[in-house]
Amino acid sequence: DVATLREAAKDWLKTNIDKQKPQVSGSIELVPLRHQRGYEKFVDLEKVSMGDGVDVYHPQLKVNMSARIVEYTFNVLTNSYDKLVVGNVKTNFLENTENNVSNLINDAIDQLKNGGEISDLLNDIVDHQTDMITGQNGGYVLLDPKEAPSRILIMDTPDKNTARNVLQINNAGIGFSKTGINGTYETAWTLDGGFNASFITAGEIVGITIRGTTLI
Repeated sequence: DVATLREAAKDWLKTNIDKQKPQVSGSIELVPLRHQRGYEKFVDLEKVSMGDGVDVYHPQLKVNMSARIVEYTFNVLTNSYDKLVVGNVKTNFLENTENNVSNLINDAIDQLKNGGEISDLLNDIVDHQTDMITGQNGGYVLLDPKEAPSRILIMDTPDKNTARNVLQINNAGIGFSKTGINGTYETAWTLDGGFNASFITAGEIVGITIRGTTLI
């Protein structure tokens, strides 16, 4: 009946609220307001980076929409942005990579259980890592600090204060963070011999003691 259908529709809307939002994708031309009188104190509001969230007003539809910056054109002569490209971003590169590696490891375990060869699995993983590294475009390399560099930062944004995905190299080792330069470095290789990673693949491991909860 109508009442049951209405309740079913309400339940669907509650659990699928994100599906009601319009999918945004478009190019935005920028007006350099920082050159206008009275705008000086808001000059920092013009600073944007990849992945930043922005509110977009669509005059034809008369609606406000939220989107993220997926591309921009920066004019080095005027030191300002000429154009922004915004869209709905579901996942970032690292999330996709982590999911792909996790799936690859799970597939490898299944193949081993079914009698697969170790050498074939290692080759598959090496091929995947090669495609992942050589196929990655973009990124920003920074020698920090500028006056007397003591570390190398490879980041997903040009500004170290807004970067999220960071590879840092210094005289103590190399580390990878998904939460900025001061975030937790979940994967790291330090000069004292320590190595920490979520996934480790090796052709041969030689050691004195192996400690763990599960060995497959």
